[in-house]
Amino acid sequence: PQRQHQSAPELGGRVPRVRFSHVRIRQYERILGDNPSCSSGPSVSIGWQYDESLTRTVGLDEYEYYRESPEPSFMAALSGYGGGNGGG
Repeated sequence: PQRQHQSAPELGGRVPRVRFSHVRIRQYERILGDNPSCSSGPSVSIGWQYDESLTRTVGLDEYEYYRESPEPSFMAALSGYGGGNGGG
């Protein structure tokens, strides 16, 4: 039997939408990786741990503005990020 897409009755026929207003940026630890195709030196991966003191929450518009920047490290431009303490 062929299925047809039907709107969910609990939504009253409305199309569900998702919106984002903020971006949380975290700096995760770097760990020894397990990539077998690494051709020179050990492979490096990111771990599960992150530094909460370096975590920043920025508005989506600000993030998009700096993300499109030609600067190689747009993260440093985000307000309060890095702070000259080697995290950025």
